[in-house]
Amino acid sequence: MSLKKKPLSEWLWDSWCLLSIVGIWPRFIEPRLLQISQKDIPIVNLPKAFSDLKILQFSDLHLSGHTSKHLLKKIIKKIKSLKPDLIVFTGDFLCFSELNDPDRLESFLNEIPKAPLGNFAILGNHDYSNYVSVGEEGDYALSFKKEKKSPILKGLKRFFSPLKPNGQWKEDPSKVSCHDKLLETLRKSPFRLLNNETVQLSLLGSILNLSGFGEYMMKQIDTDKAKENFCLEAPGIALLHNPDGIKELNSFPSDLILSGHTHGGQVNLPFIKNNFIVMENSKYSKGYLKEGNKQIYITKGVGGVLPFRWFCLPEMTLLTLKQG
Repeated sequence: MSLKKKPLSEWLWDSWCLLSIVGIWPRFIEPRLLQISQKDIPIVNLPKAFSDLKILQFSDLHLSGHTSKHLLKKIIKKIKSLKPDLIVFTGDFLCFSELNDPDRLESFLNEIPKAPLGNFAILGNHDYSNYVSVGEEGDYALSFKKEKKSPILKGLKRFFSPLKPNGQWKEDPSKVSCHDKLLETLRKSPFRLLNNETVQLSLLGSILNLSGFGEYMMKQIDTDKAKENFCLEAPGIALLHNPDGIKELNSFPSDLILSGHTHGGQVNLPFIKNNFIVMENSKYSKGYLKEGNKQIYITKGVGGVLPFRWFCLPEMTLLTLKQG
């Protein structure tokens, strides 16, 4: 981000972080670290060919001028060392629907190796032509650049006043288009976008369904469309950016749902950590969950609109499928 364009609130925030001992770690150190979480996922009726399949999930890049070059290199290096069979990105390439440096995003994505079974991605609420945010009354509302509030001021407010979405929309965002410049960038990368679409991954004559959904906050989840190419005799994995949308997948035949969006709250301090979980259902904050016959993993993401993390490390996840 150029010096001229940097808002006064960001200059004051960074100055406070530099001058205060307590602010150095969460502002300048922890956001540049990277945790690799690993978990075995048992799946009933998983074909033997897919046993021990390694899936690398990462999410919430939120590429902007704030994004550390060091972190981007670390992500690429870690992915190369882990050698996953499948790579999935679960939404939010951008911040506030802005892609001011498409060459940087294209270069980053193209340095990620092509996994044997492919690289796939879905869109998050920041990845459309306009993004949806949560208003002070808890309603979902379309946000425009001229209305954009400082993420620093919004973050500081969370310290004292929690915000809980109420599941209501001020206006219908379902007709908002995809972000043309982002789609063009993805076409030049190894990543295939899944937008309410299922692909069948084939290995040694066996099939695994991989479904990717539109964004819940944009009201763009279409399970009927995603079912069109779903093989009901085979197990399935679903990619869904916002885990509050899991309720719309109750009848969808997936065994595992991979989500992001929450950033794990970014601030994991006693007494106030729940103030930073801006979710309809606060149990969907991070990590592994099981609901009925579905397993869920919600990653903390690698970035954020604001590069500030307190005991909530950026995370990539390596999931290993097992026969259950």
